[in-house]
Amino acid sequence: TKEIETSQSTTANQSDVDDFNTLYDAFYTNSNKTALKNSQFDKLSQLKTLLDKLEGSREHTLAKSKYDSLATQIKAIQDVNAQFEKPAIVDGVLDTNAKAKSDAKFTDIKTGNTELDKVLDKAISLGKSQQTSTSSSSSSQASSNTTSEPKPSSSNETRSSRSEVNMGLSSAGVAVQRSASRVAYNQSAIDDSNNSAWDFADGVLEQILATSRSRGYITGDQYILERVNIVNGNGYYNLYKP
Repeated sequence: TKEIETSQSTTANQSDVDDFNTLYDAFYTNSNKTALKNSQFDKLSQLKTLLDKLEGSREHTLAKSKYDSLATQIKAIQDVNAQFEKPAIVDGVLDTNAKAKSDAKFTDIKTGNTELDKVLDKAISLGKSQQTSTSSSSSSQASSNTTSEPKPSSSNETRSSRSEVNMGLSSAGVAVQRSASRVAYNQSAIDDSNNSAWDFADGVLEQILATSRSRGYITGDQYILERVNIVNGNGYYNLYKP
C-alpha cells in the first residue's frame, strides 16, 4: 500500500497527513497490511475524522481509497464473527474452536485483501461444516434416542447386532468438529462397546443415513459414525461428513 505523498503544491497540513497515516497503519498487525487488529476496529470513526481534514487536498483521494478499503475489510470480519458465539477471526488468525451460532447464516465475502479473504473463506467453511455436522448429529441422536427406549414385550421389533452397524469411515486424521456436539463425549461409555444401548433397531440407522443423504449432509457411504455417550440407557451417536 502506498503511503500518502505530499508536495509543496498540496493544501493539506503535513501533520494531518502524518496523523492519518499513523492511525491507518495502527489498524494492521504488520507492515504488509495483510491482517487487521480487532482492538482497533472501534477507532475507524477517528480515522474518518482525520480523513475529513484532508478534504480538498491532493492527498484526500488516496486517503479515501485506503479508508474505504479498510472499512470494507473491518465490516467483513465483523459480519463473519457475528455468526459465531465468539469471534472466529482475531488479528487475522482463525480460531478453529469457535462455534457457529444456531441461526448463523454464511455467505461468501470478498474484500480485495487476498490474505484476509483466505481467512474469511476458512471461517465460513468452518461455520458451514459445523452446521452440517450439528444437523446430522441431531438427526442421528434423536433417532437413536427414540429407538433405544425399552420396547413392550408384545413388540416384535428387534435390535440389530453390533456387527451389523456400519460405522462408516475412520475418523483418524480427520478434523471432525467434536466441540459442536450437542451431547458431551463420554470416553468410558464409548469404551463400553458391548453395551446394548449402542444397538440400533432394525432399519433405523439406514433411515438416518438415507435422510442425511437426501438433505446433502453426506454422499453415499462417505460418512463417519461415532459413539458419543450413553444417557439413561440410550446410546447417542454423531454423524459426520469427512
